[in-house]
Amino acid sequence: MARKEVDIHLKEVGYINCYAFFMAYLLMAIRGLGYLVITWSTVVLLGGFVSDLGKKDFWSLTIITLVLTPRVSADVGLKEKLMDIWYSFHGLYRTIFATLDTKNSITLAYWPRGLLAVVVWLCHLLVAPIVVGPLAALYVCGPLLSAGISVWRLIEHDYGDVMKEEGCCNCMKDEDSHLQPALNVLYTLALLQGLFFCYRFYASFARKRLVRDVAKEYNMSNDEQLVKAVKKYLSETVSRCEKDPAFFKETNLAMYAVGMIKSIESLESFVSGARILDVLLNYALTVKDKRPRRLTEEKQKALTTDLIGLASTSHVVKKLLQAMDSTSPHILANIAGRTPLMQFPQVIQSVGSLIDISQQQLEGECAVAKLQSGLQEAENYRKLLMEKGFDILHKLAADQENCRAISNSQGLRSKVVVPVRTDLLHLMDHEAWSTTIVDKSLQVMASLVASPGETGAQLRNQISSDKEVIHGMERILRCCGCSEHVRILSIEILTHLAMDEEESLRVNKESRENFIRMLPSILTDDAKECSIRELAGEALVMLSQSKSDAAIILKANDHVVRDLTKIL
Repeated sequence: MARKEVDIHLKEVGYINCYAFFMAYLLMAIRGLGYLVITWSTVVLLGGFVSDLGKKDFWSLTIITLVLTPRVSADVGLKEKLMDIWYSFHGLYRTIFATLDTKNSITLAYWPRGLLAVVVWLCHLLVAPIVVGPLAALYVCGPLLSAGISVWRLIEHDYGDVMKEEGCCNCMKDEDSHLQPALNVLYTLALLQGLFFCYRFYASFARKRLVRDVAKEYNMSNDEQLVKAVKKYLSETVSRCEKDPAFFKETNLAMYAVGMIKSIESLESFVSGARILDVLLNYALTVKDKRPRRLTEEKQKALTTDLIGLASTSHVVKKLLQAMDSTSPHILANIAGRTPLMQFPQVIQSVGSLIDISQQQLEGECAVAKLQSGLQEAENYRKLLMEKGFDILHKLAADQENCRAISNSQGLRSKVVVPVRTDLLHLMDHEAWSTTIVDKSLQVMASLVASPGETGAQLRNQISSDKEVIHGMERILRCCGCSEHVRILSIEILTHLAMDEEESLRVNKESRENFIRMLPSILTDDAKECSIRELAGEALVMLSQSKSDAAIILKANDHVVRDLTKIL
């Protein structure tokens, strides 16, 4: 089954892939000309005119044939060949050094072996620069050498002069008319191959500019690691296109990054792939395409679809969630924020395991100062993963279908409210991390209770029926040490619960009335932040539309009417 062709309008496809395609065809032209030169010299000239060739042309053709044969018969690229040569010499020298094992006892049997190894080592030191060096240079610069010889012979053009000087004029009369054109064709082909070789070498200097332009397009220019990844993408694309030119239509940066993550060759490769995906997702959301909006949306949707294929693999999802930085969870959050959660249920279980806080863990947090440095680092890492888990859930909760999946997921909703239910904020005395976790927990809860329709009603019912959660938010509202944002979130959540009269009155009437009685005090307290007082006022306006709630407001305290009148 043929792979789907990539969008040619993507920057890396239009720049890097097309460049790789062009370089691949240049290499094919160089190899093709090499085949022609070798075929022409061996079959036509050496086979038919070998006795008529002068010494200059004979040795010129011999050198050209010997120099070009290794290049056109290669199945691997030049870089791979040079690396193979290096590995072979490295293995040879390691073998020699292994024989010089000075850790063994110096015995009579050791000296002959050691002396022989030294002699062999010295010989190779001489052979490498004298023999191997020039041979490697000839191999690398073979087309240049053949082109230089061809230019020399085309300029001198004395193909038949030598034979005439040697007294072979009679035999040259019939053969010379064919020999000279044959030599002209051969030297011209060799010269043309050398020109293509030089042009391809010159075109290789464009790589740096291409990498810079693609990195700039995706806002990667200031990140050395990402620029290095783009450079590696270019090198691998060129290498693959040299073997199959059609490959340029089958890859892009997103597919390359997904491949880096799935292969899991090394941590560096995994992190680079994850970061590339993160950048591409952000780019897909913010790009302003000159094409019609419909095509831009299709491009964004296609990119997201490719990334969902990554999220559908459970072990890759787990690896992303456990990455050391915040990139991987951000990728999953971006995917999840635009895709129904039902398409990758593995995320529900993985995120649920990240935000799980047991009572034993809470007790351990109180004794965190007693932990050793290694355990402290591991604990900080666990806290970081927990924060990422709540960030992903916050993105997921922006979609109604995802809210339904969270509501139906066994245990996930309970884990979301644990920081509030256990009063984590006050248990840890407003420690910075506890404030962050409670804040993120409240953000997820606020998104869930604000969900419309039957799903929202079900979630509000589930949360309002949990008295410990309600009491936890009430304690936050009464505490002056809690941050402004967590109190605002608590008011928003409790207001949504209070507005849902059918469920709240039936399940948790006492908590609902307690919250309504707190609102006038918050509104009239000059010590409270203005944002909190404004939010309390908005909640009072909404709740006062109900006669029963208006009665509760008026009976909140003995001077509620007076305090509200002063505000007016």
